[in-house]
Amino acid sequence: MALDAAQASFHSFFDVLDNALVEQTKHLGFAPDRIRLMVCMLSSLVFAQFQYTFLTRAPSAIKNLYAMSIGIFMMLWCFRLDCWVFLLTTSVTYILILALPRKLAMYIGIPFVLTALLVSHLYTMLTDWGSYVFDFTGPQMVITIKLYSLLVQLNDGANYSSDFVQKTSHIKHAAVKEIPSFLEYWGWLFFYPSVLILSCEFAHYKRFLDNPVYAEKEGRMKMFFGTFATAFLCIVIGFGIGSAFFPISYIHSDAWLTETNFWYRCFYVFCCFGTIRFQYYFAWKLTECSFILNGYSYDDINGGWSRVCNIKILDFELGQNYVAVSNAWNEAAARWLKYYVYVRVPFKGLEVFCTNIVAAIWHGFYPGFYLAFVTMGLFRNLSLKMRKVIRPHFLDDEGKPLPSKWFYDRATWIFTILSITYNFSVFVVYDVSGPQSSFRLLASMYYVGHIGWAILSVIFAILPAPKQKPKKP
Repeated sequence: MALDAAQASFHSFFDVLDNALVEQTKHLGFAPDRIRLMVCMLSSLVFAQFQYTFLTRAPSAIKNLYAMSIGIFMMLWCFRLDCWVFLLTTSVTYILILALPRKLAMYIGIPFVLTALLVSHLYTMLTDWGSYVFDFTGPQMVITIKLYSLLVQLNDGANYSSDFVQKTSHIKHAAVKEIPSFLEYWGWLFFYPSVLILSCEFAHYKRFLDNPVYAEKEGRMKMFFGTFATAFLCIVIGFGIGSAFFPISYIHSDAWLTETNFWYRCFYVFCCFGTIRFQYYFAWKLTECSFILNGYSYDDINGGWSRVCNIKILDFELGQNYVAVSNAWNEAAARWLKYYVYVRVPFKGLEVFCTNIVAAIWHGFYPGFYLAFVTMGLFRNLSLKMRKVIRPHFLDDEGKPLPSKWFYDRATWIFTILSITYNFSVFVVYDVSGPQSSFRLLASMYYVGHIGWAILSVIFAILPAPKQKPKKP
């Protein structure tokens, strides 16, 4: 009875908060889960400025308690009793870190955190298939990156003088030599700017708390206003234009097949999913604002206020090849996969395969994700072949660009942005059955991207790459 009463009180408190905020803003057209997320991100700006103004010189323990209490409150409000998953995963991992040698903790801890995420993904698929709700698996993905990275970084700290650690600047500066204290561990895990959207590395977090060099550095507010303006522009494009004029619900309707033609569908898909990307940009950029305001974003190694930059929008939208686009998108996840998965695979030749397996577990198991990943890989390989065959024709004997290369650059950009948007549509519409099926979407466009890929693959398999021109003596 006492437990039931406590649970009822727990829910009633957050129900009051929902009534005060969520119910009063439903007229904006956002789902309750999106409103909670928005409120958390906006309130993080206030908390971040408060921390910078009043807690910069405070003891690290106070700052850890401050960061942790806000982050836990946000998690409880957004996910209620589902938060037990976070508590279990983080507690077991910390026990492994304390009880075992670092290498053994890494070998046991990494499979554990990946399995916990795998089970979470499967649970949400079985209980709420096809839902677009921001559920607890989102923060669980962030926590997985944090815990996986920390387990590896602790092992790097134990082998800090090794050539492997010393030869790579990022790995060297991210290595953790001492086991985090209880407060440091939980403060970092539930650090309010990073608890819902973006991950941050422990070594950087500890330096941010213990050595606030950012306090004397200029440019913080300039960086904040620039990033905030970018976030505002993204919400205008992503929600104001995209949701208003190109809602994804229209693609799932019967009218999509009966009242539109092929050309209009292709145009609509490009506009719809092109603007949906800006919804991702908005969330990332607004979160970056919190990191800037509290000072974390100051790079104490290289200088400047760009330590946290998860998306380079112009690099992505104007990228002329898949390498440039991949480097610009979700840099926190890409950095994790590069430095803590790819370079750690002990089996030569299996680095890409093992990294893709980890990335697949991290994203979840909706079939549409894998259809998008496979298609993306096909287009990436095609673009590399096309580059090898075509690009040399736009360079002179010394490898310098000819004036005509301007047309090549525009053509590769068009190919990249069209194929990226085609793949992104499948990634977002990740179901494979019913009216919200990615196969239904592709069929409505007659699989134009896949057919185009097949035709170009045959053509460029036949066309030989030009012979390398001998260098002038």
